Amino acid sequence: RALPGKIHATAYHAGMSSADREDVQLAFLNGTSEVIVATVAFGMGIDKANVRTVVHAALPGSLESYYQEIGRGGRDGLPSKAILFHCFSDRKTHEFFMDRDQPDSAVLTKIRGTVPEAGFVLFDELRAAIRGIEPEVFEKAVEKLWAHGGVKIEAGERISRGHAEWRKPYEDLRKHRMALLDSVQAFTEGGGCRMTA
Repeated sequence: RALPGKIHATAYHAGMSSADREDVQLAFLNGTSEVIVATVAFGMGIDKANVRTVVHAALPGSLESYYQEIGRGGRDGLPSKAILFHCFSDRKTHEFFMDRDQPDSAVLTKIRGTVPEAGFVLFDELRAAIRGIEPEVFEKAVEKLWAHGGVKIEAGERISRGHAEWRKPYEDLRKHRMALLDSVQAFTEGGGCRMTA
């Protein structure tokens, strides 16, 4: 839609049809649309040299992500601005998704402890035997156990015990993800040169 001063702005999001998303992207690339409001996924495929301003409406998940996203601005070598708006709840949102996608190791230990030491259990049987864990968290926890070798999964259904050394690499990964979030929060709270940081 046209903004005051006749600036044309468009939105880009996953709920749009592929054709509409392509139209919006082309309008932005050819200059018909001067402003686009989108998720960070939009910027990953954009190679437009004259982007002057990139505005974030929430705390990024890591400095690497932020740097990649603001890198869409000023590709022609001319000055560009990166503006970041964030608040306390942004951090809580990242922590919520981390707890869902990288559950606490106690959750994984509980699930692994229900898997028989010999033989196997079917996925649905294991889910039925575990109480007090959200279905989405349960699925992520089993996936992480499998990825770190704590369980083996055959034919997508039969789950058996894996090795006992899964915990340390998994906890190291969780600590690393939290450190990434800590570093981007410290970056936003710094008072010095952002490029130096």
